[in-house]
Amino acid sequence: MEPLPVFPPPPARVAVLGAGESGRAAAALLRARGYTALPCDEAAPGAEARRAPDPSSTDAAVISPGFPPDHPWRQGWGGLLLGECALAAHCWPGPVLAVTGTNGKSTLVSFLAAALEAAGEKATACGNLGRAWSRACLEEGAPDRWAVVEASSFQIHDWPAPAPDAALWTNFAVDHLDWHPDEGHYFRSKLRLVAGARRAWVGADVARAAQVRGEVLPEGVRTVAADAGEVPPPGSLFARPPFRELYALASAWWSATGRDPAALAAAARDFRGLPHRCESLGTLHGWRVVNDSKATNGHAAVAAARAAAGPVLWIGGGSGKGEDPRTMADALAPLVEAAFCFGSTGAALAAALAGAGVPADAAPDLETLWPRVLAHLASRPGGTLLFSPGFASFDQYGSYAQRGDHFRELVRRSSDQAGQPGAAVLFVERRE
Repeated sequence: MEPLPVFPPPPARVAVLGAGESGRAAAALLRARGYTALPCDEAAPGAEARRAPDPSSTDAAVISPGFPPDHPWRQGWGGLLLGECALAAHCWPGPVLAVTGTNGKSTLVSFLAAALEAAGEKATACGNLGRAWSRACLEEGAPDRWAVVEASSFQIHDWPAPAPDAALWTNFAVDHLDWHPDEGHYFRSKLRLVAGARRAWVGADVARAAQVRGEVLPEGVRTVAADAGEVPPPGSLFARPPFRELYALASAWWSATGRDPAALAAAARDFRGLPHRCESLGTLHGWRVVNDSKATNGHAAVAAARAAAGPVLWIGGGSGKGEDPRTMADALAPLVEAAFCFGSTGAALAAALAGAGVPADAAPDLETLWPRVLAHLASRPGGTLLFSPGFASFDQYGSYAQRGDHFRELVRRSSDQAGQPGAAVLFVERRE
């Protein structure tokens, strides 16, 4: 990997901005390498850690992805400032496969790490999906182990000269405009990863987005169509949209590196997927129930609605990230029979859907909305009840997982059919 630009040697003093998983892992890795790590976090319990970093008393800083470009601590820093992924990339001794995209990153990272392990290689899934890459460096770093890294646009923004051995970019849609100043900044952050990679593959959706925006993909970057490469095993998660394009990307990299396609197919048959991502919860009043709480943007919600068996009753809403609810409503309108909306965007979203010709109701929260959903289910023939919010969860929940768990509990309380063996399902993805 590329060396960190002018990173001072130990025992330099390094400020660590942020005390979440990324910050804690970065601080632990720095200390293990002989540095003095100085945590700084506005929400930290200790008064000292809450103080703003002092560039005059430190030699460098490692910043967590929660700090947007306009944050005062970032703006006021005049010295070397690097992201946690940059630190981990510098310290990781083995090969690196980095994955980015608006949607599907965690599923693809988890699948490829599992496929490499099943094929007899060593691999660690890490990064934005929950386990910081720096922590993986501490616990599992080895020259013969792959780091399969989920890299968000936030993390890539603070990763100077990323140069993974390979990079995969799943898809692109407008997102995170509460962090990025504009759509172009978001696109170019992800573009930096594939531009620096030794080999890179992107989904056809990315190539189309680049053309629309007047961006040029670097020479040598390969575009992979959703139906390209090896056919996913029938009955596997990847045999159905919206996961088919992920298998195409995985297959392109796998085959190009000389690995046996049969080994990838075997891993696909065994891969059960991740919770809250088009997760089947069985049936309720004859309707197939799908928990897709991980859908935190319109692109994911529309993809899930397109893949669902109709008629589709859609539940969505949450906290906005700079999107226009009318854009999502226009995309959902041809795909859903009716909609129930909640959260801080719920009223505006329901109004936009009604304007697009979709019967829509709204309530402040999911608990209040749920009896209305049940009444609709009981009065209509079965189809798909799709919980795919399309917005972030932070207006009412600590995470998309907490939101998805709440939805699961509502379903469980409503009928003991949900999630039972033998229930009709839409997707094979389910919680273990």
